[in-house]
Amino acid sequence: MLVSMQVCVAGPSTTLGNPIDVAYDSETDAIYISEVGNGKVLGYTAIGDGGDLAPSYSQDLMAASSIYFSSDETEGNRGTESVAQQTLL
Repeated sequence: MLVSMQVCVAGPSTTLGNPIDVAYDSETDAIYISEVGNGKVLGYTAIGDGGDLAPSYSQDLMAASSIYFSSDETEGNRGTESVAQQTLL
């Protein structure tokens, strides 16, 4: 991946402590991060140029060590993860 295609999300508003894995939802243009330091899965939308963004999604999940996101788009229309452009985790 080109450096020019990367976006950095960092700062106190992100509530990130020890991010361990990331997944991208191309249907809703959102990223989800498993956060082992705070025991959460955090989601970010409207990322734009990145920066100190607050999560738009936060779910407690203690000891989340990895995350995998499957969508209709990436799984040949076999998934059920999206309903009305909302991602369900």
